[in-house]
Amino acid sequence: MKKEITVASLRKENLEQLKNNKWQVKDWDKMGSVVMPQKILQELKEILNADDIYFNNTYQCRVRRNSDYTHLEISRHDNSPIHNWQDLQQIKNDICGEECEGIELYPAMGRIVDYNNHYHLWVLEPGKRIEVGFRDRMVVPEEDRIF
Repeated sequence: MKKEITVASLRKENLEQLKNNKWQVKDWDKMGSVVMPQKILQELKEILNADDIYFNNTYQCRVRRNSDYTHLEISRHDNSPIHNWQDLQQIKNDICGEECEGIELYPAMGRIVDYNNHYHLWVLEPGKRIEVGFRDRMVVPEEDRIF
């Protein structure tokens, strides 16, 4: 039976507990570096214009780094649409770290890049913050979610 969550139950004293809940995608296959002969890997990175390439059982990610941010270009192996926020968050965590913030941009029409269901995140260094979004953490455990 699900625990009832009400506005009263989310008062300030309960928010501290919610801030500390561990968050991760269930049954996640962590992103890992591609393992192949170095010469072939280097050629692949050059073809894909990537500094690094990561894979798991579902996704691939091309990583491009510069001094201001890390660009993650993410796609499924089958090129299906993704848009599962939790998967994108977990990929960002696996590659850049849990304390890095990233952003997905919905650009002006004149700047759209749209091919094969690739998704782009731009991730800052640890400790740098994007000046939009929520200030504090609040994660409701899956078993307590009401919708």
